[in-house]
Amino acid sequence: VSPRLRPMALLPLQDIAAAAQELRRGVVELGMPGGVLPAHSAPAHPLLGDASYFPLYEEAQRLQCALALHTGASITGGPEIEPFRYMIEAHTLIHPFAQMRQLTSLIFRGVPERFPAIRFACMEAGAGWVPYFAQRLDEEYDKRGAVEAPALTGPPSRFFRNGQIYVHCEAGEAMLPHVVAYLGEDHLLYSGDYPHWDNEFPRNIKVLRDRDDLSETAKQKILRENARRLYRLS
Repeated sequence: VSPRLRPMALLPLQDIAAAAQELRRGVVELGMPGGVLPAHSAPAHPLLGDASYFPLYEEAQRLQCALALHTGASITGGPEIEPFRYMIEAHTLIHPFAQMRQLTSLIFRGVPERFPAIRFACMEAGAGWVPYFAQRLDEEYDKRGAVEAPALTGPPSRFFRNGQIYVHCEAGEAMLPHVVAYLGEDHLLYSGDYPHWDNEFPRNIKVLRDRDDLSETAKQKILRENARRLYRLS
């Protein structure tokens, strides 16, 4: 296996103690940068901000590792893809909607506040939705946060700027310059999506490099430096 490939641990959330143990095994024994959490949750499972997951987050906090949110339309059921009939319908919404649901739970239940050493990453949903979503979070926090989100000590949008939440972006996203302007350029990641059927690798590297609406510094961070910081790669 190429040393350039760095896998992440798949965590069995049906058993939180086992998930914490597997995360530690992956990071300490196998040298992985962190673990993957399913953004698309089965209806019977609580969202990721639930306190039942805290033993896993405590382990991630001790390890100071990354936890990536990723989903897939092959998982049966769930509000992101029901009652759609076709893949084109489900695939349009499942990634961003699943990320929004889990991030809403994580943030308003105070997980990034309680476990500041964890670096969360939103995978394969693009980035154009994030400024709108972050503003919605801030608006709700401003109106109801003192009563319904007492674990927070400040506006939720700060987590997208301070290194606690990273976001994958697509090379050709029209809104990418606006995302950079709103969130900054330090926590956006290039998404190759290889080897999925809908990937554009390696053409999307050239698409990003050839853009004239992003600075060369921003391109370098998106293609390289931000991922190195997220995953703590040497």
